[in-house]
Amino acid sequence: MTINSIIELPYNFKPRKYELAALKAGLIDKKKSILLIWHRRAGKDITALNYVILKMMERVGTYLYLFPELKQARRDVWDAITSEGRKMLSYIPKAMIKRINNSDMSVELFNGSVLLFGGADRYDMLMGGNFSGIVYSEFSLQHPLAYQYLQPVLAENKGWEFFIYTFRGNNHGYRLYLAAKDNPDAFVQVLSVHDTKRDDGTPVVSDEDIDKIRKMGTMTEGLIQQEFFCNPLAFNDDTIFGKQLEAARNADRIYDFPIDNAVPVYCFWDLGRSDATAIWFVQFVREEIRMINYYENNFQEFPFYANIIDEFKKKYNLFIKDHFPPHDAKHVRLGMAGKSLVKMAQEAGIGFCDDDRHSNVVPRTNSEEESHQATRSIFNRCYFHKTNCKLGIDCLSNYTYKYDDERKVYSVKPVHNWASHGAHAFMAIALVIINDMIPNQYAGTISQKGAPRVRL
Repeated sequence: MTINSIIELPYNFKPRKYELAALKAGLIDKKKSILLIWHRRAGKDITALNYVILKMMERVGTYLYLFPELKQARRDVWDAITSEGRKMLSYIPKAMIKRINNSDMSVELFNGSVLLFGGADRYDMLMGGNFSGIVYSEFSLQHPLAYQYLQPVLAENKGWEFFIYTFRGNNHGYRLYLAAKDNPDAFVQVLSVHDTKRDDGTPVVSDEDIDKIRKMGTMTEGLIQQEFFCNPLAFNDDTIFGKQLEAARNADRIYDFPIDNAVPVYCFWDLGRSDATAIWFVQFVREEIRMINYYENNFQEFPFYANIIDEFKKKYNLFIKDHFPPHDAKHVRLGMAGKSLVKMAQEAGIGFCDDDRHSNVVPRTNSEEESHQATRSIFNRCYFHKTNCKLGIDCLSNYTYKYDDERKVYSVKPVHNWASHGAHAFMAIALVIINDMIPNQYAGTISQKGAPRVRL
């Protein structure tokens, strides 16, 4: 196909003044990392989409536009319509498009570049991709492992990364901001509603708009501070263990304490396959509950996890005392030759036990809220190894309640997302404690060099 007319890019998109700095940083200054921490309704996705279209013409390659979940990619860009009534994909001129695949949400241009839309909830499906650039939309809500796995691909390809999000408390999004803000190779921009204006000088979101939202009660004040004023440490009202985790930070119970090899270790599990399998490694010493490690993975069998446990045990010369699987581990799993997960773990050398003499299967509670309350009751005794438990802490930070759009309140049901598995494994610790399933649970000995700083 021959294109006779000249197509001007960006197409049907006139950047606002505050958007120009980010486009210049990537297109002219050639910054490899761009972080746009802009308030809600500032036009983050429109800016990012037009940016990636320009980069697709600059260098032939495969590009990824990543959301926290795959369904969000379809809702927020692929099928989305702007406030002006235009389809988001219409920013790509039809004359430049060779092929559109609706089922896998991909666009191929005539120059050979391909744009894929994906979800960080299935980051394992993206690991074979050879990407030249990646947009991370709502990065602070994405699974942190997605970025960890995709980062080496961009390094090898000398590619670029473009992050758009608002702060969601003290999690991986905030840590990325802290790491990038003084990096000369990165462009970082934080814009609240007081920093963005239309071309006619009016605010994109006015104080009056926010007051209306407050009066309607559709957003809590903490969420307003996060989403419109870009307050990184505003309290996350929807987090289930947010207050408890913040208290742990304030009490200095999240730090890299020495791990004491004189104290036995207990492993608490949440089991999955396509979903993650999560494991907390815990020591009990007097009134302290020490989280010394967190690990998760998916699409792996029990021998894989047995090896991970063995490596961690050898690294610190530890003794693994016992394992606690979730309540459904003893159920027969279809397609597994009639074997329960307990039996499969035992065959891999992992000590899941469920017999008449001793059962370490975590009891089932009457409700999820009962598990939440039990977990809150032990939180003030919890210490977290900051480095080894970084991902687990992120899981707890991002474990949230569902929002009921009709009633305009948070429900008692949690959102099922990437953070759920680490949170479920953590809740097992509380359920084991309140059911007295660990003999002499606080009777460990404390070596002087290994003891965390006790603050009772």
